[in-house]
Amino acid sequence: MNIITDGLPDCVEIGGEIFYINTDFRVWVKIELLFSDDVPEGYRLPLALGLAFDVIPENKEEAAEALLAFYSGGKITEKKASGKRKKPRKNRRIYSFEYDSEYIYAAFMQAYGIDLADVKMHWFKFKALFAALPDECLMSKIMGWRALEITKDMPEASRKRYAELKETYRLPLSQTEEEKIRAAKEFLMGGG
Repeated sequence: MNIITDGLPDCVEIGGEIFYINTDFRVWVKIELLFSDDVPEGYRLPLALGLAFDVIPENKEEAAEALLAFYSGGKITEKKASGKRKKPRKNRRIYSFEYDSEYIYAAFMQAYGIDLADVKMHWFKFKALFAALPDECLMSKIMGWRALEITKDMPEASRKRYAELKETYRLPLSQTEEEKIRAAKEFLMGGG
């Protein structure tokens, strides 16, 4: 999928049928939040399908695949010759739409003059702009500090400074199981 040449999709094909999909970036931010460790697994897919589709497709497996493809910006995960998806490397979380919302908001204002509180934006546009935030934005710096691996070959002063920055901007740990259930119930009741 090339957003420059192909345009921005507003529907997906599932089981030979066309389903319109909610393209608003806010919906997809919520969907990403659903798939965090903080929401019990059994709630994730039904809630995500309900957010993404006005009419939920009957074939949930194909709907889930379409949801994942749309979430990833139309890019399908590469498969090995055996037909299985490559196992992703375990990545360190470097951002959270929940905890970094103010930094992300400020970064879009600073970099693009876009007020995320007022704008209607397609998910693919949002993803592209988020991925290309300039290094000067605090959010870019925070993600860099979180991703940085502190090594012994760094000067002592640098190791200390980066460790302080990593601690200052550290994302909170996942909730306990009880908190996960409570959070999912609140989300279902319209609180999220």
